[in-house]
Amino acid sequence: MRLPKPVIRGRSWAHTAIYQLTAAGWNGNWAGAAFMPVLEEREAWPEIEQNVLDLGELLAGLGARYLVLIDDLYTDQHTGEPVAAPALDEESWNRLIDTSHAIARLAKQNFGLRTVFHPHADSHVEYEEQIEKLLDETDPTLIGLALDTGHHAYHGSDPVAFIRKHHERLEYLHFKSVDPAMQREVARSGDPIAVTTTQGYFCEPWQGAVNFPALRATCWPSCVMTALRSWNRTCTRLRSTGHCLLPNGHAHISGKLGSDRCRHPKGCRTESGD
Repeated sequence: MRLPKPVIRGRSWAHTAIYQLTAAGWNGNWAGAAFMPVLEEREAWPEIEQNVLDLGELLAGLGARYLVLIDDLYTDQHTGEPVAAPALDEESWNRLIDTSHAIARLAKQNFGLRTVFHPHADSHVEYEEQIEKLLDETDPTLIGLALDTGHHAYHGSDPVAFIRKHHERLEYLHFKSVDPAMQREVARSGDPIAVTTTQGYFCEPWQGAVNFPALRATCWPSCVMTALRSWNRTCTRLRSTGHCLLPNGHAHISGKLGSDRCRHPKGCRTESGD
């Protein structure tokens, strides 16, 4: 099987993460993996299509159910230097929507994967108004929402309030948080994510600005804290092997909907390991 290769300015690192985690002894279920192409560039489509087919085959073979879609960053992921305009014109935005739909159809028809869109700092879908515009313009039968609480709080927004408002589209969660003392400075400076990450802006979930008890009370009576405990156990084990991909500032937990104890209309079930 041919492994996926990066698209223009994009990257498919899922296979690397999967191999490293497997080498470290991880044998859990795979919720899904992220795919980060340039969604607004027409000429990128042939390589995007091939990457979806390659990555979809890999994920389906692992029993995954989700393809987590992220628009590639407008800053360099290593240096933070601008590589594209931070805002899209109407034509480019429409192409982002159309490409997202095309990816979702391809993943669903060929591999039974559900596509969820992950808003991300320094991408063209990062602020609440952009996320809401995307939700309004995408087909909910094809695309759900993968909310990262840390990225949502990156510019000072409240992920708990957003979840209350848009819970019907939420299907997948990454639990992260940001340092509240740094939050105002980042809002003032506009530093790119490549810089703020190295400065420790993303912190342990329970030390940051995101109100996880409120998140738990809003939607999930039990599974949010269960997921955090699961994340802690997983990272502790992986760090002990030297293979941990999740340093302290990058605590990712994938939450998926499905428990009869949850007040969310679709229920909730969580899996760690994304």
